[in-house]
Amino acid sequence: MYLKGVLCLLALYQVHGYTKIDEGRGPLYKLNAIRDTFLERYGVSYDRPSFGQLLIGKHPQYPIKRILIQFETLPRHVCPVGKIEWARIYMYFVRRHRASWYNNQRHRAPWLDYTVHVHRVKRSWEESYARPRYRCRSCSHRAWYKPYLDLGRDAVNEPECKKTTIYSYTPRPTWLAFDVTGSMKAWAEGAPNYGVLMKVSDEKTEGVDLRFWNRHNRNVNLRPHVVVQCKK
Repeated sequence: MYLKGVLCLLALYQVHGYTKIDEGRGPLYKLNAIRDTFLERYGVSYDRPSFGQLLIGKHPQYPIKRILIQFETLPRHVCPVGKIEWARIYMYFVRRHRASWYNNQRHRAPWLDYTVHVHRVKRSWEESYARPRYRCRSCSHRAWYKPYLDLGRDAVNEPECKKTTIYSYTPRPTWLAFDVTGSMKAWAEGAPNYGVLMKVSDEKTEGVDLRFWNRHNRNVNLRPHVVVQCKK
């Protein structure tokens, strides 16, 4: 019985800032979010534990919303690039939000199917200061090359190959997964880990925003995280 208990404890343990899980087909590694915020209004930082959510999408007459999120780094010797089978962000989808004054004009703020694009970020940013125009307070070249990040210079131009679509009637609350295999492999090859940018593919069509719990949630089991599947 004692040996069985020890083996159970070894199946899930915390080391070096990541959690290793063994489900029998190769190790899984869980990486916690260490920074997250969303970009919307100029001059406003939304890294507020009291707000508690990450938003993407676009309301009528409001700016677009994009998410910045960064996770712990998985050491390259733990899972070399050639052994990375897949990597996914898991985020707890809370609700879709429509401004109350559009409840009687729902055609102006419809529930839509949203495909989410994930782009690896190429420049550092500060959680407490990042906003549409600026990435940091204390660094040189404080501004993004373009508001909301320039795809090509602030973040890679091409999104992850596998994209997640959140359908208009996706049940919520629920966990949703977003592929970051390409980003994880790039980090394993030596690219600096500045996290990823998340955005809806069609930001011109006005509808509702999508809301997820952020890393400040009191319930640690509802916080965003990455899971990496490593081959045996």
